[in-house]
Amino acid sequence: MKILYLLRHLFLVAEYFVRAWSISILYRDPIRRRHIMARNVSRSAKRFQKALNIELKLFGIERLQALKDKGYLMVANHSSYTDIIVLAALEELVFITSVEMGNNPFLGAITRMGGSLYTDRKNPMSLKEEIRKFSDTIANGFKVVLFPEGTSTDGRDIREFRRSLFQIALNENCPILPVCIKYTHWDGLPLNDSN
Repeated sequence: MKILYLLRHLFLVAEYFVRAWSISILYRDPIRRRHIMARNVSRSAKRFQKALNIELKLFGIERLQALKDKGYLMVANHSSYTDIIVLAALEELVFITSVEMGNNPFLGAITRMGGSLYTDRKNPMSLKEEIRKFSDTIANGFKVVLFPEGTSTDGRDIREFRRSLFQIALNENCPILPVCIKYTHWDGLPLNDSN
């Protein structure tokens, strides 16, 4: 049974890469290509959500629906890679991630083929250009996700936000959608230190 479970997930990853590769070849306009990439990420996230049996309970969904046709900055806590699946299953999003993530052979390929934007946390000289690029992305109608703590945490406390990246929303005078992700169960058991 575990083999079937593994094969199903490998198939979903392969399917994502085949579609993403096709998108990168077929769409030359970078804005259109990023929109199609975000759609592919969302579609794949919905399939992974189902395959991983992730059940969502949403509060304040009307706020998300009110922004359906607008570019905005989503600001969320980040505790695991599962957050990406959870958020992307709800909406076609573009994620801001680190240059280090982009340099990872496997995860970097996933993020590049998903249309992600990159920030270099170790190079403050690049910040102004990054903010301009991120702002332009929202101006082009994208919904951009920022994890302002700059890393994943166990969710027990809040780290200092990278405030400079909030300039993105100020530049575009766009809405900021705050999101809190909280996991309550894992493998059907209440979440605790052991699981």
